[in-house]
Amino acid sequence: MNASHDHNDREHNEPCSSCDGKGYIPGFSHIAGGLCFACGGTGLERVRPMKRERVNVTVAQRTLLETASETQIRAMNDRTLSELCLLASALANNGELPRERHTAFGKVASERSRAKAIARYKARGDWPSPRQIRFLETATRAQLASADDGQKARIFNAALTLHDCKRLSGERYTFVKEAVTADDYL
Repeated sequence: MNASHDHNDREHNEPCSSCDGKGYIPGFSHIAGGLCFACGGTGLERVRPMKRERVNVTVAQRTLLETASETQIRAMNDRTLSELCLLASALANNGELPRERHTAFGKVASERSRAKAIARYKARGDWPSPRQIRFLETATRAQLASADDGQKARIFNAALTLHDCKRLSGERYTFVKEAVTADDYL
């Protein structure tokens, strides 16, 4: 175990996160002279060790987690990928696995989950057409606001579907939502 883990395994003092270790907060000088209530003016806060999760990992699983290429990860069945994602998360939180290895498994699992969601939307006939997608990505506020109520409902549902599947950015989704629902709140 390295020194940083030893330090995190016992209770210790660190500079206060509220006042950055100063003991006072200048912006609150009008209240109790700016005394930091979080640390009582000491500039230090007591930090308790993070509880480490006990993780049972086989040698084969650890080898996969540490060495699997992206191609190998993509070739895994859903159950194996799901199990390894959970193990990778627990091990990364314990500092036993580099965070980028956890991210590699999580990225593939997210992409697979998104692809399944898109397939479900398409199977139900709820997936927007390429023309509708282009419209949602490029429409102006005036174009969105001028739609009739039925069109606005379809536009909103299509935007929500695309946003759920990470095909429409949060910023663009908010823009579309505000444009088509503006009249509803007046």
